[in-house]
Amino acid sequence: MSDPLRLWRELDNIQSNFDQTLSLMQRMAGMSVDELLALLDDTDTLGASDRQAAGAMLLGRIAELDPARAIERARAGPGQYRNAWLHAVFHSLSRVDQEAAIRAAEGLSAAERSIAARAMVLSIQDRDPGIRTAVIDRLQVSNIYPVNPRTDPAGAWRDAVGAGGLTNQQRLYGILGIWAQQDPLAALQAVEEADALASQAFLRQQILSTWARDDPHATVDWLLDSVDGVTPNESLDFLYQQLSQSDPGAAERLLSSLSGEALERAERAAAISSVGRDPVGSVRWLLEQEIGAHRSSAAQEMLYELADDESGAIAFIDSLPADLQSEMHVAWTGLLANQNLTAAVRYLEDIRDPVARASASRDLISRSAYSNPQFAMDFIADLPTAQRPELYQTLVSVWTHRDKASALSFTESLRGRSFDGAAVSIIESQSQDLTTSMALMRRINDKSLRRRAASTVYRVLTESDPQAAEAFREEEGLPALMSRGG
Repeated sequence: MSDPLRLWRELDNIQSNFDQTLSLMQRMAGMSVDELLALLDDTDTLGASDRQAAGAMLLGRIAELDPARAIERARAGPGQYRNAWLHAVFHSLSRVDQEAAIRAAEGLSAAERSIAARAMVLSIQDRDPGIRTAVIDRLQVSNIYPVNPRTDPAGAWRDAVGAGGLTNQQRLYGILGIWAQQDPLAALQAVEEADALASQAFLRQQILSTWARDDPHATVDWLLDSVDGVTPNESLDFLYQQLSQSDPGAAERLLSSLSGEALERAERAAAISSVGRDPVGSVRWLLEQEIGAHRSSAAQEMLYELADDESGAIAFIDSLPADLQSEMHVAWTGLLANQNLTAAVRYLEDIRDPVARASASRDLISRSAYSNPQFAMDFIADLPTAQRPELYQTLVSVWTHRDKASALSFTESLRGRSFDGAAVSIIESQSQDLTTSMALMRRINDKSLRRRAASTVYRVLTESDPQAAEAFREEEGLPALMSRGG
């Protein structure tokens, strides 16, 4: 082939698509890989759709002759054609040598591997689904199905439900998402019959969620008419939370059918999700709950709902009783710190409860110490001297996991009780470094902290040198009960 451009001009003069394609294929049959690649390089003279189609044909043929060069050329192709060309390469190669195609695809990126897997599955569509499943599993892709769930969701489900592994679990979710749009009742029945599935409840929720988005009232009608036990309560309160956002009328109908724990969970979900619209009602529900972890976690979830509404969040905190208010001061300071450390400090300075302010300060230091230790150091340095030791200890305990050398250097620069607390953090996080730990421990003046540091050193020392450990225990005056297991 001496003139690729001439060939494209000749083909362009052929009116019939069939005759044009046939002519190109006949000419390609006798070309070498180099000639085919030269012809591919000159497809830039064609229109977009013709270039994509011609490139796919050429690369499909090159894949049969020299797979490595075909893959390399497809991956280097123009962005708008790259996926189609890569698909053509693996579709062609898979028909010639499926194992070679799989091995070649294993070295691709996740996105490219997905394209290759899809092409290979299509190329062997007429074979046993088990063969297609093997290809998908080898390439570790989850968004491709051996049996097409859009045309045969029941078949796709039967094929997938017997396989195991994370990839297949993701495939099950995808099949049900499609099936629920077509026939949610059939999808629900299939999940109920597959009683060996560990994620049965989650899959059921997925179907109901999809169905409720498309037809909330039909979903509720079915739930209200369903036989006891077909749809366990965990699905109902989950669905209520979704419907309360999208269709309050359907949500209220569903709520009237709930009882026991399902009703309690649904009411909790309603109170949390409505805090922005009805903060008074949400707080009223909150105050009706028993004091404890359940009430605290609900209050925190309400605060998260208000994360984008600072004035609403502060008003919500101010309306709470003292015990919850202290906890939410800490939680809100943490939320602010994740976005803007300076804003978190401003809020913290306005907290009147000293216990809550101290707790929020520790949380702020913990959040900033890893990513911005200088900010944490500056914050602590501006506090009264009496408040610094505990916060330095918090700072160093986090910082040492990121940068041991800097944390140690900073600790050695401290004095008094600030040094004592920070030194304990270094010793407890770097206890295997006995030389450093011993040197730091001997500088600690606070008796309680010195004893704590010595106990850590002793435990490590017993593993490497029991005799030296016993001498160390006597020197530090540690109790005899702290012998090797105690």
